[in-house]
Amino acid sequence: MLGERERIEIARLWERKLRQDALGLPQAERHRNLEPDSAELIVADNIISHSLTSHVAHVRLRPGVESITLPFGKGLEVIRL
Repeated sequence: MLGERERIEIARLWERKLRQDALGLPQAERHRNLEPDSAELIVADNIISHSLTSHVAHVRLRPGVESITLPFGKGLEVIRL
């Protein structure tokens, strides 16, 4: 289960993504800006819209890795290492 620190980081990244969408930033700029400040937490976008179930399954098989798919926008996968 995600802790309070992870929930705060997810909310911060999501708010940043919404601001970038509103500004109409190019896709490459959005992806660069969504990278987490720490290697402990990774957020991947478009998980649901691109049917990336094989990616999700691969990530979840790795020892010590936790992930959850959030149905925001086109789908966010939050991965904690």
